[in-house]
Amino acid sequence: MKIIIHFLSNYFEIILAANLVLVILYLVTKIIVNIQVNKGFDGAVNQTFRWMVVIGQVILFYIYGYIVWINYKEPIAVLNFPQDVIFNTRWVRDPIKIYYVEDNKLNSIRITGQDSQNIFEAPSVIREYQFSPDGNDLLIVTAEELYLLNLKTKAAALIDKLQETKADIQVLPLEVGKDHNIKGVITGVRWSPDSQKFCYEISRWSQYSSIDQLYVYDLASKTARTIPSPTRRVSSLYWDQDSQHLYYLRNKTFDKSESPYPYELDVYRITWDQLRPVYQVSPNVPQPQFIARIPSYEKAIPLPHLKLRNVDLDFQGDRLSFGKVGVQKPSWTLENGPSIGIDKEDYLYFTRGKWFRKRIFKIPRETDFKNLSKYQYQGGPLRIHEMYWLPGGRYVIMVDKYLGDLILDPFEGKVGKLIGAGVKTLGWYR
Repeated sequence: MKIIIHFLSNYFEIILAANLVLVILYLVTKIIVNIQVNKGFDGAVNQTFRWMVVIGQVILFYIYGYIVWINYKEPIAVLNFPQDVIFNTRWVRDPIKIYYVEDNKLNSIRITGQDSQNIFEAPSVIREYQFSPDGNDLLIVTAEELYLLNLKTKAAALIDKLQETKADIQVLPLEVGKDHNIKGVITGVRWSPDSQKFCYEISRWSQYSSIDQLYVYDLASKTARTIPSPTRRVSSLYWDQDSQHLYYLRNKTFDKSESPYPYELDVYRITWDQLRPVYQVSPNVPQPQFIARIPSYEKAIPLPHLKLRNVDLDFQGDRLSFGKVGVQKPSWTLENGPSIGIDKEDYLYFTRGKWFRKRIFKIPRETDFKNLSKYQYQGGPLRIHEMYWLPGGRYVIMVDKYLGDLILDPFEGKVGKLIGAGVKTLGWYR
């Protein structure tokens, strides 16, 4: 019975649509038969067939109501940890490889629990990593370095690092005879769509001053070029779909009482000719080109307006980036596919189609004595706080507060333990 309910819940929209089509076909066929062969049609057979259809629809209507009641009204059991979690994930047959970070190590494992490998070990803690769109290379950002790793040969190359360079001494005013303790961070890593170039930013600061430098690295020539620094700090760089130009956007906010639009977006373009070799000082470096100023009612990037101006930005690379603080969010919905969510009653639900929600289980909450005022009405924070769809749209990775990373099959409602607790970042090539 449970298998039947799972099946009907997973395909509820499809079954309902198919039933509606059959009813319409029956009505159309009945009208045609009554018009064309009314005299020769057996009345008893016609009556029997009609009652079969009516009784069948009543039974189906009862089944539909029962499935809706189970998934929307009936109390569902709370997921008990660890009793309801299958620690042996051999039931997962798809051999998807995932990557995860443990301090300064980047490891990989199949979601079946097999083929565990150490991919890369850095001298400092790994902060984030990003796959190239073609899946051949991986950029690894540590607390102090940026590495390029070839996933086939496992060969790693140091691209850049935080250190006291000639450029730093020229720009940052340093006091003679003092310990020049320059701190910094590497951010803004983004691959070009053709996987042949990537951009990144290094921010350095001392006790006296700071500097932000933007770079573009070319895999073919194995050289980096600097981007002319605009007057204002660039928050994010975006490649176009052709991998030929870089763009950065500046959003301005206006008072609604003084402006018809609350937001205004300035678009700037950076071409390859505007880049210069590292440490080359040139007084006549062309600045980024101003492309357009777009008024908008929303703060989000107005993609249709950009495309009208022949600016087609690439955002797919963000799906291959993992570990970015403040950027990586739970990806609960696949593109044109199923979705996972948590409703107001803390039920984890699965939507295979457009609207019908299949409830799987209720997520428990735990009392947080440090934030009683924040959670006094909910009973504490949820134990599961992040979810990610794995490639293929079959399995979901969930992060539990104590057990670490779990794997969920929303079609069957199975939950399994994937790898040990303490893993901070999960990633994969889509």
